[in-house]
Amino acid sequence: MLTWGETPRDLDSHLRANNVHLYYSQKWSTHAWLDIDITSSYGPETITIENLAALGGFNYMIHDYTNAGSSTSSAMSNSGAVVRVYKGSELVRTYHVPTGNTGTVWYVFSMSANGTITDHNTFGFESSASQVGAGMPLPTNDMVLASISATAMFSGSIAPDTLKDYEIAEIIEQRLFMYGHLIEEAKAIDTSLYSVESAEALVLSLGNVEKLLNDPYATEDDLAETINELLRIIDGLVFSRESLVWEQAA
Repeated sequence: MLTWGETPRDLDSHLRANNVHLYYSQKWSTHAWLDIDITSSYGPETITIENLAALGGFNYMIHDYTNAGSSTSSAMSNSGAVVRVYKGSELVRTYHVPTGNTGTVWYVFSMSANGTITDHNTFGFESSASQVGAGMPLPTNDMVLASISATAMFSGSIAPDTLKDYEIAEIIEQRLFMYGHLIEEAKAIDTSLYSVESAEALVLSLGNVEKLLNDPYATEDDLAETINELLRIIDGLVFSRESLVWEQAA
């Protein structure tokens, strides 16, 4: 169940399973459905799963439909959104939207076909509602083990160099899925248009993000800090004098 504050007006629940994408445009499947779509703040929005074993493993995400086109929006992070997971009438998990993040997709959790929950609680960007969660690996038993190990490592209970190869691959794959769009956008920026200082800061920050994305032992806090720094640098890029003169002449 999803609830949130007054803004943004429209947050949407998304569930992705094998050949299933539940959201406001596709509310029904054989084994699960979106009960109600709220477009005027607060919620609640709920998804009901009738047969988890038949549905299979799934990913659950929240999309900021109101600010879908803004990769630097922090509106959802400041929305006070809460996701509660129930098994019947029993509350089994509560997620509070992480604050201090930018993006339009909140990757909340995954659940395997046997009911094992894997926490994500991370942010990404997607402008198109139909593409939210597309390509994100669905949970299998191996993936659940990888996520459990990674979560324990981030909290300091797993020493470095103890992750198995498949665990490392899974962590990196999920991170690249969630943040790869930002890397591509940053690489596409024409640095020749900006001052030497701006261009150098962008290249350095981009390198730091890529390094952490490919380091399975980097913490999520460190990753979020470097990504937010990259976004700040992109927002603060200063045009070079030559490009400004060219624009004025044009």
